[in-house]
Amino acid sequence: MTDALIAPDGPEWPDTSALPATIAAWEATKGRRLPAVYKSFLTTYNGGRIYPSMFDVRQPPDVWGMADFATFVDPLYDWAYAVSLWDGETYYESTPPDMFFIGCNPGGLQILLSLRGPTHGQIFTWWGSNRPWGEDGNTDANLHLQAADFQDFMSQMYETPDEQAMAYWGIPRHKLLAQPLKVG
Repeated sequence: MTDALIAPDGPEWPDTSALPATIAAWEATKGRRLPAVYKSFLTTYNGGRIYPSMFDVRQPPDVWGMADFATFVDPLYDWAYAVSLWDGETYYESTPPDMFFIGCNPGGLQILLSLRGPTHGQIFTWWGSNRPWGEDGNTDANLHLQAADFQDFMSQMYETPDEQAMAYWGIPRHKLLAQPLKVG
C-alpha cells in the first residue's frame, strides 16, 4: 500500500504513551502475545481510519452473499474497544476463542487477529453471530483466512478508479488529522 494515510477515529490523536505497558500487562495476564507489527501499529496510532481502505473479502460466495467482494475497513479498533470485544462484551458466548478483534467493515464483518498457536498472527474475517461459539454453525468453519499477517492485510488495501474509498474516508476531520501510515 503506497501513500497510505491514517486518521484518528475520534476528534484528535489519542495519547498512546501508556499503551506499551498496558498491552504488556494484558499479555501477561491473558497468556497471549500480540504480533510485533500489530503491537507497533497500536502503540503508534491506537487504531484509526485508514486510506485506502478497500479490500476484497476472501469468503466463499455463499457466505459473503454479495455480488462484489469489495468492502471497506471501518475502522481499525482502538485498544480499549478491541479488549472489550475480546472480553465478550458484545458477542458474549458467541465470541470466537483466541481471536482478537482488530476492526470491521460497515456491515458488521469482523476482522480478527488469530492468537491461536498454529494460525498465530493470521487475519480472519467472521460475521458476528448471536449463537454460542461451537453451536449452530458458529464454529471455526465460519472463520475465513484473509491475510498471512497484519502487514499482509494492510498491503491488500486499495482505491477504486472512481475513488470510492476517498469518498467514504475523506471527511474534513480525517484529511486535517491524517498522517502517513507506516506498518512493519
